[in-house]
Amino acid sequence: MVLTPQGNFAPCCVTPDVIVGNISEVDDINELYRESPVLKEIRGYFKGDQSGYNEESKCKSCYVADKANVWSTRRCWEDFAGAETWDDKGQNELKHLELTTSNICNATCSTCFSFYSSSWSMLEKKHDIQDPEEGLYIQYPIQKIADADIEKIKKIIPDLQCLQLKGGEPFADIRNVRLMEHFLETNEHGMLNILSNGSLVKPEMFEPLKDTGRIVVSFSVDGLGDLYEWIRSTDFKKVNENAKKMYEYTGRKVDFCSTLSLHNFFRAAEWMEELVYNPEYEHIAGGSILHEVAYPYKACTRVIDESLHNDVVQETVERLTKLRDYCKAENVREGREKYYMPFYQDTLDLFANMSYKGVAGGKHDDEPKDKWKEAAHNHIKFIDLVRKKDLYDIIPELRTALQ
Repeated sequence: MVLTPQGNFAPCCVTPDVIVGNISEVDDINELYRESPVLKEIRGYFKGDQSGYNEESKCKSCYVADKANVWSTRRCWEDFAGAETWDDKGQNELKHLELTTSNICNATCSTCFSFYSSSWSMLEKKHDIQDPEEGLYIQYPIQKIADADIEKIKKIIPDLQCLQLKGGEPFADIRNVRLMEHFLETNEHGMLNILSNGSLVKPEMFEPLKDTGRIVVSFSVDGLGDLYEWIRSTDFKKVNENAKKMYEYTGRKVDFCSTLSLHNFFRAAEWMEELVYNPEYEHIAGGSILHEVAYPYKACTRVIDESLHNDVVQETVERLTKLRDYCKAENVREGREKYYMPFYQDTLDLFANMSYKGVAGGKHDDEPKDKWKEAAHNHIKFIDLVRKKDLYDIIPELRTALQ
């Protein structure tokens, strides 16, 4: 299950609007997991009864991905939490919890909004940003799970196969550090996955990471240098330096995990190549792009014309194929730790199976392109204003694509 900053439980990060309960109203999280009709139905899909598992189900995103044999949330959970996710024991006890204790965040990523970032909330209020078309920018206040409800989470931590700490920014909320310490003290077998923007990581946080192979730390990095700073808003040199310090102190290399959007679409292959070929990034385990932006749609790659979109996809597939083959031939970063997913093949699969239509359930397939090009351009110009950087200077092709 996923627990949002608002305290809502949902089946996964792809279905945050499918609310199965709120932690403030739940005494026993495992009881909610066992008794929820929605969760029972979903568990049935993956235990054998797949009669309702289709494009109309709540799990349509994973169904489409499974059908195309590409990375999916289901596959991720199985990779991290193991087969027990769906076996008899997994039917009665929650094995994978994806947790966001608050929307407190120091970043204003170009693909985010105030639901997940308190800094975005300040931007939305300052500039009176509203988006009735998609209903995203509604100036959410700072929201966080109550301390009393954190204690409920602690009770199930010893039996989890996987705990994933996300944000907001997990290291902006000290309670995530406490949960990390509690996990390592009480859970003897599971793994901890921390997804951070990497800008607030401090040396005192490294100690718990030093002596265990059960932690995966990923930094959200969608490009390098100026492109990273335009998309993610934080200082790239600082983030990279933090990754280097973590490696020097703990011996653990950090993953750079990316989200594919209109803003880095034209540079997807380039930054992954840089991580492999440039010795400056030896402290990085590798880079991966496993998710595409569907909302806000103005940051989705499909706002550009189909022919150009397909040309970029084809070129990216060719470059990533060469990169994957090079990594295999040269044994570059092939010595993956037990819980790591193979970076380059998953990203290659994402592009190789990418369809121009059908994103976000096909909601926007028949809408005028000019409408969304204008929305994408206006959003870029707003972020330019905030960042004091011009994305069209960083990616000139994008200016032409949105004309």
